[in-house]
Amino acid sequence: MDFIGRFETLASDFNKLCGLLNIEKELLHINVSRKDRNFTKLYSQKSLDLVTEAFSEDIKEFGYEVPTLQH
Repeated sequence: MDFIGRFETLASDFNKLCGLLNIEKELLHINVSRKDRNFTKLYSQKSLDLVTEAFSEDIKEFGYEVPTLQH
């Protein structure tokens, strides 16, 4: 794998990938969510634990922090 993009920098990473592939495409913004919504309110402790376990390598590799739930 030559390139891994991050969701946090999706637009710029998409443009970089298009340049690497020598293609011209526009990233469409469809179904944009509200910025004020805190995703941790959507998780139970059990679901957070399952996601943390399933993606533990990604969390470590990308330097993410596991959030604490805010209910």
